[in-house]
Amino acid sequence: RTLGQKEYEKRKNAALEVENLVRELRDEGEYDKVRAIVKQLATELAESPQANVRKGALHALAGAAIGLRQDVGQFLPELLPAVLASFGDQDP
Repeated sequence: RTLGQKEYEKRKNAALEVENLVRELRDEGEYDKVRAIVKQLATELAESPQANVRKGALHALAGAAIGLRQDVGQFLPELLPAVLASFGDQDP
């Protein structure tokens, strides 16, 4: 919910929470749960009609990538389309 907040700091803090969650799940070997989080961020949130939700999703995807550390390569097929699509976003 806070990923879609208007204030940048709130979105940033929510993205840090995603990063920490993904890191914990990765450390526990819960890759299916990580994949579900990334999929939700990349589809439902990154394609939202609301600009702040899209910004928050992009920030959270970056956090997820950081949390994945060296395992990020396994998730590039899920991460990259949403990131690349954001370059065409008309809302800065």
